[in-house]
Amino acid sequence: MKKYFSDVYGGTASIRLNKDGSATLKVADAHGRPCYGKCYGSERAARIALGKLGDGWKETTNDRNELKGV
Repeated sequence: MKKYFSDVYGGTASIRLNKDGSATLKVADAHGRPCYGKCYGSERAARIALGKLGDGWKETTNDRNELKGV
């Protein structure tokens, strides 16, 4: 399962939950360039790290139709 996030400056992030309980965090800047990626022991640890990497992260969806408001 994958969860998507965006921050107030246009940055995006995703947390992928792995089968063994670990979580992979990937962060990209507002231009889409990858700037951070690391595997953590749990989803909670990945969310804590995400909070330290930006301001005002909120969970979003990856469905393009829903993002456009359709």
